[in-house]
Amino acid sequence: MSHDREYFDGDYDSSTEDYLSLSNASKAKIRRYFNEMKDPLEIENITFHASSADDAYVIPFFERCKNLISVDLSDTKITNESLIALFKNCPNLMHLNIDECHGLSTIDISLGCTKLVKLDASDCPYVTSIDSLLRNSPEMSELYIHKCPKLSIPHTFDSIIKYCPELFSITFTGEESNLQVLKKAFPDLHYICYTRQGTLRGNTASIVSIDSSNY
Repeated sequence: MSHDREYFDGDYDSSTEDYLSLSNASKAKIRRYFNEMKDPLEIENITFHASSADDAYVIPFFERCKNLISVDLSDTKITNESLIALFKNCPNLMHLNIDECHGLSTIDISLGCTKLVKLDASDCPYVTSIDSLLRNSPEMSELYIHKCPKLSIPHTFDSIIKYCPELFSITFTGEESNLQVLKKAFPDLHYICYTRQGTLRGNTASIVSIDSSNY
């Protein structure tokens, strides 16, 4: 699922000194790139999108690439252990994509990393809570949490209102009544709501180009 996010989309076929692309990579390629890294502290952006990566392959990167700002783990086989290692070792993390990570449940950010401003946790069917993350992310401005059936939207919104005063944009799956809570707390909020009946509600310019039939 693409949302035109600056750090989540781009050229997945090339790497630079500060950007490492391992999108669609095999485990062999991931291991080779790890072994050939010259200066891991220079890497600020890394993507494992749709690769064969699992905990054993991504955690070593987080333990060496401690200056990461943006990480894309979407559509990989990671579990909570990878996020624990990421949050513990990379305190400057600002952008995280874990879209379609079906091995995740509770996302705990209490171990460090408090600079997160953008999170895509959409299509994570087993995630039950992101409360700890929200509580420790006062600068959170963009949040994508649609297609997370086990996530309590009312409870999550309570945490957002309490801990995330900078929220600017959100995409979620829930009831239309949930929108009233958000509108009251964030009058200028840009939002897209996929209702459980398949209806799309929102106030962003991009809404006209989104097909809600699969939500």
